[in-house]
Amino acid sequence: EEIPWGTNQAAVDLAFQRLGAAAVPRLITIMDDREDRLDNLSYSIQRRINSHALDDFQRHWAAAQACRALGTNAAAALPALTRLLKRHDATEEFALDMLNVSPASVSILTNELSDPNPKVRETIVRVLKWSRLSPGTAAEALIFATRDKVPAVRTEACWSLGWLRACPEQSV
Repeated sequence: EEIPWGTNQAAVDLAFQRLGAAAVPRLITIMDDREDRLDNLSYSIQRRINSHALDDFQRHWAAAQACRALGTNAAAALPALTRLLKRHDATEEFALDMLNVSPASVSILTNELSDPNPKVRETIVRVLKWSRLSPGTAAEALIFATRDKVPAVRTEACWSLGWLRACPEQSV
């Protein structure tokens, strides 16, 4: 069934959840794919968001949204989501989708604070403030990031520490 453009997010999430955990391997394939080919699942995702000419970023984003909707059932997709975060110029949405998939995502994201790309590090510290899964780990990572060699990363880490609502005793 096709979901019309403009449908509320809850309805779209429900449509993705209908794909079920069995769809995760194909979602990973879509997220890792850089070619413009359509298979049954990517076509299904395209139909669900009512678009017929998706580029790589849009297909990857749609697959990441499906993983977010699947929640912990999509935990196996965390490495692919991490690759998307790095591939698409550290787009915040992929990191936020990771936080909604599994508590393990906080550890994965904090490990990526050693990435050579400062934009990746800045994006990670920006989204860690929304972590409700492992606030202590997020706070430790943010404190570590205040010593980053790039001023933008340090600044974002300080802002995020101030906004870390899930762990008020460690926010500043």
